[in-house]
Amino acid sequence: MQYEFSTDEKLGRSVLTNHGASYLIVNGRTDYNSGIEVACRARLLTSEKRKNVSLQLVLAKDLKDPRDPGINLTLSASHGSPSVSLLVRAPHLSRQFNLTLDPYPIISPVLAENVRRPLEAAMAAVPAVADKWLNVRCYLEDDLVRVWLDDRLVADLTETEVKAIRDEVRKTELQKINEIADEAVKAARLKAFQAMPAGTKTLPTAGGQQVTLSAGAQLAELRVTNLSSFAGNRTFETIALDGYVNDRELLGKSGTAVSEGLLPFGETAGVGGVPFRFANRPSAGGPDHIDVGESLLRQANMEGYFPSNRQRFIGASAADPARIQLRIPNGRYDALYVIAAFDEGQNSIPNLTASGFSAGGRFSFVFDEALSGVERCLDGSVRPV
Repeated sequence: MQYEFSTDEKLGRSVLTNHGASYLIVNGRTDYNSGIEVACRARLLTSEKRKNVSLQLVLAKDLKDPRDPGINLTLSASHGSPSVSLLVRAPHLSRQFNLTLDPYPIISPVLAENVRRPLEAAMAAVPAVADKWLNVRCYLEDDLVRVWLDDRLVADLTETEVKAIRDEVRKTELQKINEIADEAVKAARLKAFQAMPAGTKTLPTAGGQQVTLSAGAQLAELRVTNLSSFAGNRTFETIALDGYVNDRELLGKSGTAVSEGLLPFGETAGVGGVPFRFANRPSAGGPDHIDVGESLLRQANMEGYFPSNRQRFIGASAADPARIQLRIPNGRYDALYVIAAFDEGQNSIPNLTASGFSAGGRFSFVFDEALSGVERCLDGSVRPV
């Protein structure tokens, strides 16, 4: 049997699995205009039999031209490796991001107990690559393409950037043609060069879709939605948290989960003029918020010398459940807006601190602000941190 649809108990929905030795190609039938978000949920069932498994998603493709590459996203994993790779290929450039699910494969038994025990507990909860459903998400605006893997930014491409690269490539190619000594060869090459005009649009953002599953690849969802009215607002950068949320009950206390209708889960909504994207509980596997109590700052508590760029500032490419690190678009930011609260318990510190840095430890900025208590966090007021 080449493929089958079966129900996944954890997701509670039907999933498509490719069992065959050859690739399974699923072609879309709809041409989409720009201004959409494409969300894909996949799992790569690597094993001893299937060493390498991949899923390829092509967006903004001309459905009438089989040679049109569109925007190509390739999600891949290898058996025995704790990492998943997402390669984004667009005209004239590419971006790659590796997400490591097991950043601490070896935990030293000589670490201080207050560091070792939380570290062991955190890593015991990390799923293997073959057990994890991965979410790939893409914005296709008129002049912008953004791609995320589990809400970690992979590519941030603009029409201006791609056009500049294309023009430089064509300029270099023309220079090489003009340096050809043989006039007949030069004329032929120049004619072929002029027959391929640069065109006015460089970054494809409209068109159809195609999904290719290798053996062992599973597809649970491929969803296309119109971008919210906030997406085109470049004043604010709305950050999706589905790939980071770690709790549903407040402070881990049973019966304290926020009721379904109290917050617009799975939607982007404005609060005091500021857009917030609330976690989609089903997409996130159940959790809906980040419990910062899980961020133990264990590297700061370790004794001795440790390179900061490898652990403390390794960045969001290491999916450590006790290190809350978000990967966001590079930009100039002057405020951080959050919906947050603390429990007002004894000896609690009601301060939220967030620091921004480039992967590798280059310091950029710090935000620090006192929080409102739980009872007052949903009153609709918003202020910058």
